[in-house]
Amino acid sequence: MHRVLECADLEVRRGETVAVTGRSGSGKSTLLNLISGIDHADGGTVQIDGREVTAMGEPARTLFRRAHIGFVYQFFNLIPTLDVEENVRLVLELNGVRGAQARARSLAVLSDVGLAARADSAVDRLSGGEQQRVAIARALVHEPPLLLADEPTGNLDEQTAGDPRSHAVARRGPRAGAARGTAARAARAGGLRASMNALHQAGVRHLLRHPAQLALALVGLALGVGTIVAVEVATESSRRAFELSLEAVNGPATHQITGGPRGIDERLYVRLRAQSFGSSPPLFAPVLAGYVAIGERTMQLVGVDPFAALELAGEGRAPGVPDPATDGLDTLRDWLTEPGAVVMSATAASELGLATGRRFELLVGGVPRPATLIAQAAGAGPGLDGVLLTDIAQAQEWLGATGRLSRIDVRLPAGAPGEELLARLRMQLLPGLELRATRAQLRETLAMTDAFTTNLKAMSLLALLVGAFLIYGAVSFAVLQRRPIMAVLRALGATRGQVLGLVLAEAAALGIVGAVCGVLLGLVMGRGL
Repeated sequence: MHRVLECADLEVRRGETVAVTGRSGSGKSTLLNLISGIDHADGGTVQIDGREVTAMGEPARTLFRRAHIGFVYQFFNLIPTLDVEENVRLVLELNGVRGAQARARSLAVLSDVGLAARADSAVDRLSGGEQQRVAIARALVHEPPLLLADEPTGNLDEQTAGDPRSHAVARRGPRAGAARGTAARAARAGGLRASMNALHQAGVRHLLRHPAQLALALVGLALGVGTIVAVEVATESSRRAFELSLEAVNGPATHQITGGPRGIDERLYVRLRAQSFGSSPPLFAPVLAGYVAIGERTMQLVGVDPFAALELAGEGRAPGVPDPATDGLDTLRDWLTEPGAVVMSATAASELGLATGRRFELLVGGVPRPATLIAQAAGAGPGLDGVLLTDIAQAQEWLGATGRLSRIDVRLPAGAPGEELLARLRMQLLPGLELRATRAQLRETLAMTDAFTTNLKAMSLLALLVGAFLIYGAVSFAVLQRRPIMAVLRALGATRGQVLGLVLAEAAALGIVGAVCGVLLGLVMGRGL
């Protein structure tokens, strides 16, 4: 074990100035570090003003050092991301003096060392002697009872080095006058700069000095959050659109009769219609559904019987189905007599560039079929935007399902009569057919998409994890880059909690900015999906 100091005995009384001399490497700097509590002695004691520093824990030594000791370091140890005034003000802010008062005091002590005109200069633009004077001003600004200086005149010119104590603020009269003289300037120039303390200004400026590192972290998090938001917006939008589409197609039906992949024989519908159910009979409407393509757009083809659909709707309106009471007989005549007659929503027609009466071509299973737009369903809501309505006979021809139905919509009365009819209908169904409530059908259909949605959300969470890792990497790299600066902050009296808070605040700021950008990006992406 190499012993740096042994049998060192020193007593300095209040008001005394003591110079410790010795060859390089003899332990002068180590002695000052032990006195200030930066280093901890293996043996012996250090007492300052009756308080034993060596008996204090590390947090207590840090607080004692920043309040009672001013230290002029051999190599300046200025914070490069702060200007001259901010380097001096930092010590005051660590001791709880903030705002205009802190700026006024820092300007006053800079005036004492002849650097008032360089208060707003970057420290790397100063000469070695000027940086030494900034370090002296920083050590004196909080008027500590004990001043430690490690070769304080090594970089000063002969005139300035003649009497370093002349820069001390022990002379209350001149210091007060200087403070009053600079108070107005501090009030004018402090403003926004004083609203953020020097400790956090140093962190923000370090990030801004490394734009590539900052951009990588923000872009990574923004993409992660944006992916999550985009997937959520797109899935919820498509889910809602699907619900609206089913509601629009199902209309007021309370139940549906469904079969297997081959559908239902339409003779069941004829038998049900011909059967007598008493004074409150159920209402039936046949439906055949499939998918067609118009250009690059895929739409659901729904074939209906207009008379049965209107009957099922009762006093309401069957969306998209021609109603003689409101649309006149011409549209209904075209529906029944015009080959390939279809109806779509006004929104879908506008997006496809189709006008009423225009003929166009649609693809059914890759086979082109001629069609005519006989009407546009205005005000039908977004549920019909992906639906193409036609007569059920036309749908059977196009889909190659002659004599087959996808389902039979059923409307039952409420209460006990409806329950009785429901039981009666179930007894008449052939094997392989089911009678289910429309809401249950909707839930089952939506449940089929849950696995796909879950996979998308898992992938988006992975993207968010990558973004969080990038922020962690950026902050960790920034900490490694600033280890010397953090060591200076600790020596000046910043506690571990303050340094940790600085790092966490930077990470939180990056997270908030990245998240906000990600939400905006996700909304744009989600609407485009």
